[in-house]
This record gives sequence, structure tokens and C-alpha cells, in this order.
Amino acid sequence: MHLRESYEHVLGNIYSLYCISSHGWKNPNNVKIDRRNIDFGSHCVMIKDLPKFMSLIEAKLGEMQLDFEHGLIDYYDREKVNKKITLFEKPLEFEYQKEFRFYIHRESEDSIKISIGSLEEIAELHTTEDIVETLKLQNKSHYREHKKN
Repeated sequence: MHLRESYEHVLGNIYSLYCISSHGWKNPNNVKIDRRNIDFGSHCVMIKDLPKFMSLIEAKLGEMQLDFEHGLIDYYDREKVNKKITLFEKPLEFEYQKEFRFYIHRESEDSIKISIGSLEEIAELHTTEDIVETLKLQNKSHYREHKKN
């Protein structure tokens, strides 16, 4: 028997992103984005400079004096796990989402907006369909070897 405690409302704010990392795949050649992710929207923003993006968000949240944490979501088998689940865990059926999450601790469930300025230098806009169908990754060492030849 599984007993689950759930909450009608989670106080705070969650900002979720799709994340391609070694956490999700052992080999970059195996990256294939699940088509179900198209349901999240017709377009997506690909961040090309992740350290810069993270520093912009962290700086803004710090400036606003907001308490936050972030990290990759861990996916668990709901038939095998018997523990209190955190806001950074989801059942295995959602693993295709490869989620990275920001959680802002607040005593409110009202949404907030932050502005980190233009992303023009560090990001690209794509159709989700195009990214799902055509994205191919190469590790940097392979890319450097290829450029030398």
C-alpha cells in the first residue's frame, strides 16, 4: 500500500527548464528529445552560455532578496520509493522532461516576474519541432579534432 501526502497549494514559485546534461544521458550521441516535449510550446529558447544565464538569474534573485535553490530533478519509481518527496523529485513517467528547476521560497503562491535583460548574446530562439527533430550534440574534444582536419 502506498500512502501519499499531497498539498493543494505549494507556496513559492517554480521555474522549470529542459536540460541536456550528463545527468540525463551517458553519451551525447544518444541525445534524443522526446516528442512529448512539443506539448510545452511551439517555440523554445536554447541557452548557449549557461554560466552567464545562471549568473544573471542568481544575481537578480539575490538583488530582490529572494531565497531560492535550483537543481536537476531526480526521477523515482513510485512503486519502489517510500519517503517524503522533495520539490526536486518527480515520478519516472516524467523523466522525458529532463527538468532543471528553480524554486523560490515564498509565503505566497502568486507569480512573480523577474527581468534579466536581453538574452540575444547567449541564446537562440527555435521552433520546438525543429529542435526535437534535428538536435545533434558533439563533445568539445571531438569538435576541436574535427576543426583541425
